[in-house]
Amino acid sequence: MTNQNEQACLMLEVNNFLALYWDEMEKGDGNGMPAFLTEDSLYDAKILRLEGRDKICAYSNQRAGTIKSKARHLMSNQFYDFSRLDSGEVTVRAIMTHFGGIGEAILPTSIPMGIYDMVFILKRGGIHGWELSATLYEPVFLQEDAIKRYTGQS
Repeated sequence: MTNQNEQACLMLEVNNFLALYWDEMEKGDGNGMPAFLTEDSLYDAKILRLEGRDKICAYSNQRAGTIKSKARHLMSNQFYDFSRLDSGEVTVRAIMTHFGGIGEAILPTSIPMGIYDMVFILKRGGIHGWELSATLYEPVFLQEDAIKRYTGQS
């Protein structure tokens, strides 16, 4: 990709897709999640690994329903790798700060659940123009009770 305008437009398009994904993950009821994932999508947060759209969506529905998990994902320092764009793939690396808890909002604030180095692998397709084939978290800082706070487990 040589045209800087095309690259800037593509970065904005990918950013918009990721913002819609986080909005669904954080505020949705889980029913919109399938539109963001490839059939064989991988979600690996180290404390939780899910393979396949069906398993990821089932977990998303559980979090939204019975667990009543609340979260916000703040991303910065995005880097876009367009080296596989010819095959319809873009990789985004970022730093993410994750706040979360269980229950109805408004929840008390605390230190972040974690700070992660993130990798998102996106493929062209779907109703949003992109689908996630992988969401990979590499914890840099992680709260001791992150699993409980994120999954509702004791």
